Order: sequence, then structure tokens, then C-alpha cells
Amino acid sequence: MKIVCLGDSLTYGYGVRRSAVWPCLAAKLSGVAVLNRGVNGITTAGMLGSFQRDVIAEGAEAVLLMGGANDILFDLDAAGAEKNLGLMARKALDAGIHTFIGIPAPFCPPIREDWLAMADFTSALPVYTAYIRRLYAFALECGCTGVDFHAALPAYAEKSGAPLRSLFIDGIHLNEQGHKIFAGCLAQALQKSGLTASPSVELP
Repeated sequence: MKIVCLGDSLTYGYGVRRSAVWPCLAAKLSGVAVLNRGVNGITTAGMLGSFQRDVIAEGAEAVLLMGGANDILFDLDAAGAEKNLGLMARKALDAGIHTFIGIPAPFCPPIREDWLAMADFTSALPVYTAYIRRLYAFALECGCTGVDFHAALPAYAEKSGAPLRSLFIDGIHLNEQGHKIFAGCLAQALQKSGLTASPSVELP
């Protein structure tokens, strides 16, 4: 069983050791081959452009799509991000590939100053928040399986008593504990979808 995770820096694991990123950890938890095809800074248009190479030609039996943050940060383009995700989902489903839509974590201010200098976060934050909410319905409409990374972080913070911001390195990207939580989400989704014979996986 092979699943490709296609996305941006939230999938690549910006700022985190390669062995500690959530696709790598999810592979260990689930026993499934999880390929990380995240690219720092990529938009959904870039993901769509690499889809044939990274997913179809790779012979993936499942794919997780998670993107849109960069579309919104740089162009405030939530509609374009949704359209591109839909095109990728259709390509995957037509090829018989089980398709997951990752519901990403929200940004968690304060945002590190160097990122604030690169994009208009004041305008982007409400657009991104609305886009994330929309993805729940979008996954159902496309016939895909949603993976609720978005809810997992606040749930962990509430359970542990840790501040939500403590799971981020800069207000955008997760630290290693955040990646452990994401890994548990994916491993659970694979198990529930019958794509792994591993026993039930508990979140951190």
C-alpha cells in the first residue's frame, strides 16, 4: 500500500527534521508506505502541474491533497485553490486512487515577523479561515475522505493544557509535537478507511 501526500510546506515539514515530519511518522504508525511530496511555497496550481508525475506515475493507491495556503497568502485566491483541488481529486478518483483531503491547521498568531513582511496576513487570515471551513463540505462533495488535522491541534491543546501556539514554530508551521499529532490523524484515517491492517492508532 502506497499513499502520496501532495502539498506545500505544511506537508513538507518546514523547519523540522526529515525523520520527524508527519508523513514519515505516519508511515511508522500505520505500516503503509507514505511518500512526502510536499514542496515549500507551492500553490495548488503547482500541485496540479506535478500530479501526473508525483501521484499517477508513482503508482499510488491513495493520495492526500492539502494545499491552498500559498494561493491565499499571495493572491487571496480561495476559489482557484478549491478548483485546483477539485481537478486533482477528479484525476485521482478516475484513476481508482483513494483520495483524502487534508483539512489544514489554521494559522496561530503571533506570526513570525519575517513571514509578516512577505504577505498581507491581515487580509489573508479571514479568507484562509473560511477556506478551511469550506473544505469539510468540499471533501464530501468530491467523494473524498476528509482528514481533520484542523480539529486535532485544539483538541490536543485542551487535553494537555498546552497553549495552541506551543505546537507551532512560527505561527504557520508545526513543530515536532504538532507533526506527531498530524501523523496520528493520518494513521487513524488510513485505518478507518481499511487501507492498513494496523491496530487502532491513538493520537498523541
